[in-house]
Amino acid sequence: MLSASYLFGRLGAKARGWLLRGAAVFVIALGISTLWQGIRFYDVMRNLANW
Repeated sequence: MLSASYLFGRLGAKARGWLLRGAAVFVIALGISTLWQGIRFYDVMRNLANW
């Protein structure tokens, strides 16, 4: 963590902005993926309960 904070501090303002935007897009993509997997799991369980 110390080395990551040091390297992050050494980046320029423009690079930090791009890095933060990339991290935000990554978190949003993970959220969408988790939501999609939950919907698929619900669908499978609903189909199994109808048997």
